[in-house]
Order: sequence, then structure tokens, then C-alpha cells
Amino acid sequence: MAKSISEQTPEERDARKELRDHLLASPAVRTSKLVQWKGKTFEVRAPSMKQQRRLSKISLEKDGSRDDIKSLSYALIECVYVPGTDVQVLEVADIAAMEERSVDDFVGAFAKALKEVGEMANADEIEKNL
Repeated sequence: MAKSISEQTPEERDARKELRDHLLASPAVRTSKLVQWKGKTFEVRAPSMKQQRRLSKISLEKDGSRDDIKSLSYALIECVYVPGTDVQVLEVADIAAMEERSVDDFVGAFAKALKEVGEMANADEIEKNL
């Protein structure tokens, strides 16, 4: 069982603080992929934990089910950026237009990239920690 902070020795607290500071002071790592769509380049980033939580809440229906279309729409809003910036390309006002698109359109291309960056992020973490 883990020790509470009050139960830790000064050496354990110092070691914990050093490791904790190392983790929290380092810049956030966001896996991303550049996607070409009809001559334009977009950056699709893996969502942060904060974005994941927001996306989960947004897509949850009153009956406990998940609305996959709503989830995807908001994921695209949260995760598609102007390359190399923190500027999101899409916004809530674009949902109706996105919902008229098929998976053969940019919605599908960005959804595929989102899946790929999620898989890349997981593989990179596993490989880095071996």
C-alpha cells in the first residue's frame, strides 16, 4: 500500500519531489500528424487528457449512451489545428456542415488521422518506457 506524504521519510519526500517536478515541469507532448486535404495542410493532434474528458462528457447522452457523431464532431473541433500553431481550424458553428459530410470527405480523413495519432501516442509511450 502506498505511503501517505506524512508517512514518508525526508529522503522519500525529496525523491518524490524530484521526480514529480521533473514530470510536471517538462513540456506537454502531443503526438500529431499532418494531413493533406485538397491542397491544404492541417495538423491533427492527439487530444490531451483534459480534451478527452470534455469529449466524453459532451458525447454522453441522458440515457447513458454515447453519440458517436457528436463525439467525432467535437473531436475534430478540438484536435484539428493550423499546422505549427495553437489555432483550431473548426468551431462549434461548423457541426451542422460537418454532419452533412461523409467518411469519404475531410471528416473521414481527419477521423483516420485521429485514430492514427492515438495509436502512435500509445506506441511511442510504450517504446520510450521499455
